[in-house]
Amino acid sequence: MAVKQVFVGRERQLEELFAILDKALKGQGQVVFITGETGTGKTELAREFFRRAQERYKDLIVAIGECTPQGICFPYLPFSEIMALLLGAVEGKPKEKLISPENQKRLRGFAAKAAEIAIEFSPEVIAAFNVPLGLIMKLLTATGRKKLQARLESWRRAEAPQRMNGEFFRERISGRFINLLSHLAAQTPLALLLDDLQWADTHSIGLLSYLGRRLNGHRVLVIGIFRPHDVAAGREGERHPLEQVYNELRRYGCHTLNLDLSEAVEEEREEIWRFVDEYIDANYGGLDGGFKRLIAERTEGNALFVVELVRDIEERGWIEQDGAGWRQVRPIELEELPDKIEAVIDERLGRLPDEFRHILAAASVEGEEFTAQVVARVQGMAEDEMVDILADELGRRHQLVVEAGQYELPNIVLDLFRFRHTLFRERLYERLTKAQRRMLHAQVGEALEALYGEESHRIALSLVRHFHKGRDYEGVTRHVLTAARGFAAGHAMEATEAICRLGREALAKLPTSEENLRLRVDLDLQLAKALDFLGHYDDGLELLIETQSIAEQLDDEERIARAYHWLGTMHWRRGENDEAIGIWRKQLALAEELEDRAEIANVCNSLGLAYDGKGEHDRAIEWFKKSLKISEELEDRVGLARTYNNIGLAYDGKGEHDRAIEWFK
Repeated sequence: MAVKQVFVGRERQLEELFAILDKALKGQGQVVFITGETGTGKTELAREFFRRAQERYKDLIVAIGECTPQGICFPYLPFSEIMALLLGAVEGKPKEKLISPENQKRLRGFAAKAAEIAIEFSPEVIAAFNVPLGLIMKLLTATGRKKLQARLESWRRAEAPQRMNGEFFRERISGRFINLLSHLAAQTPLALLLDDLQWADTHSIGLLSYLGRRLNGHRVLVIGIFRPHDVAAGREGERHPLEQVYNELRRYGCHTLNLDLSEAVEEEREEIWRFVDEYIDANYGGLDGGFKRLIAERTEGNALFVVELVRDIEERGWIEQDGAGWRQVRPIELEELPDKIEAVIDERLGRLPDEFRHILAAASVEGEEFTAQVVARVQGMAEDEMVDILADELGRRHQLVVEAGQYELPNIVLDLFRFRHTLFRERLYERLTKAQRRMLHAQVGEALEALYGEESHRIALSLVRHFHKGRDYEGVTRHVLTAARGFAAGHAMEATEAICRLGREALAKLPTSEENLRLRVDLDLQLAKALDFLGHYDDGLELLIETQSIAEQLDDEERIARAYHWLGTMHWRRGENDEAIGIWRKQLALAEELEDRAEIANVCNSLGLAYDGKGEHDRAIEWFKKSLKISEELEDRVGLARTYNNIGLAYDGKGEHDRAIEWFK
């Protein structure tokens, strides 16, 4: 039987959420957490609340950002999704991310104003959140905002590439984002949902902490959802970063709604009994109070457990439907009933035909959201047959998966599905042996790579993940550099470091070749950039001595020059200015030999920094002015801005503050 999609129970929690929202609408920005273990209905409660809230408040805009297990590596992932929605990127989004057609309409109507505010007050946020500039340019073109287009392009060229160390970068982005939210909320109230925070990246958790202490005065409501058990378990053997932030924000007065029955007081237990009663009346009308209490006691009110246990009883033939409704036709054998939700799911999966279980197992390897064409290739089936099975049998009939939209590539349209609940996917994946996981990950990687073809850069990280878990080290090396560069572009330097090291490990398992040595140098140079950003200069110096040796062994002048740059940088960061000067002079000689004027300008600027570090300010200014002259000839606005700043700093170091100010201007 297809279960009706109705929302039942949770009226007390909804009332609490509306009371919190009312405070936010009065300018008292609020953060509230909805917590509970798998299947307790956290996300559905939030979505039902948003649906009702938008019926009540005609100007309220809702935006949702989801965290994923893979997203731990992507800085600001949920906030990036929220920002994209506020800028009108609603096409192709699953309906649950848009809440309702009305919210979709509101997001589209607000997009142009949101873009204007973002460019005016916080363009750094656009870059930090990896919001595609093409999305904003398209929006500005459609609305005729040519001046804003020019301003965004000017900022992108002159300011976006300026480097900042990790902590300063995070603080600056946090400040800019709260500034952006304040201006957006001055136009219309905002409600933001951060789902599955147990999987949030550290940048997002840090930003949430910053928001929670600074939302007062703004018409913004932030709802965070997470599973307490996953947070308590920690992350990679250490305390989960969300735990400290959650405890801190509670001290600042944020609210928590816990949906776990084991944590509930007596009045909440009575509400959960009502939830079970309403659910069964809505979907299995006619069953008596004794049946309902049995379900309530067995499930302890876990929403997913309720749905799946009643379905299990139905499939066993213990209840049937006739013209008058549903009735119990056989005694309920309590000893045969699963006592945990995992056992219910195992029972359901066990009754599926082998073919369907194999399909779902392959899908679980790709992830909670998966691609019909990928699973078809892994299973050796025709694509149309696979889509039919997923949509009809596993979707409509068994209610295990749902359609999640389509993804268009230049030569193919991919059909996306997702598991109806993450616990189905987790149980399927857990049941696979290590050998099965390894083979399926490799096969999923091969299928994705074949389908995406020249567009594989879009999913480089996913390909690296699947090939790594599939022990296909050549597959890892085909995509690891692209993934590393993507992380670095988004300032995700911890992730950049991790994936570069993973790539180096893969290369170590492959035969030595010129191609692999070049990749090793390129990975090392990306790793050096990450280590510089993170302040790990000793590690960077040790790495680059080896990298320089490999580049010289290859006799690759371009890579040798880049190795010189980063090796000099590490010495300079350590205060070893003479060593830096010696290495950068070698880089300068190579750049002059290659007649690379842009590189000559960069090296002159670097040499100026080293001499300035030694206190030789006049000599530093000489090098800076050499760099400035070339940048002027090349019309390099980024180089000009950087060098103006450095000359000003050198004059300031000399004590000539008025001259410094002139250069800063």
